[in-house]
Amino acid sequence: MHRVLPELLNAALIALGILSAGMGLKGFLLSSNFIDGGVTGICMLLAKTTRVSLSVLLPLVNLPFIAVGYRQMGRAFAVRTVLGIAGLAAGAIVRDIDPGAFVVFHPLTGAEGGVVKTRGFQ
Repeated sequence: MHRVLPELLNAALIALGILSAGMGLKGFLLSSNFIDGGVTGICMLLAKTTRVSLSVLLPLVNLPFIAVGYRQMGRAFAVRTVLGIAGLAAGAIVRDIDPGAFVVFHPLTGAEGGVVKTRGFQ
């Protein structure tokens, strides 16, 4: 029982991170044609240049990092990481289905979206 509460807290925080990152990514960055940094930014660049869906690229590009995380941090870390990436990829699928959902069109909101997205991953 003493292990259940911390895992529930982890799950809730992962869900909040997915929501925050998804809103920043979909609502601000992608709608303003901004590119993020890091692995997500690489996925965004690849999605723009190859026409492969961001929801497919996010898990694929993150696979090597999940493997390193598994070796260095353990199985629990890798499982949580997979859940977070899968959630963000699922949010990107919503963008593929309905590109107009939750979109902000002002260019300055792209910078705000980077902050919102980054908060979701820290």
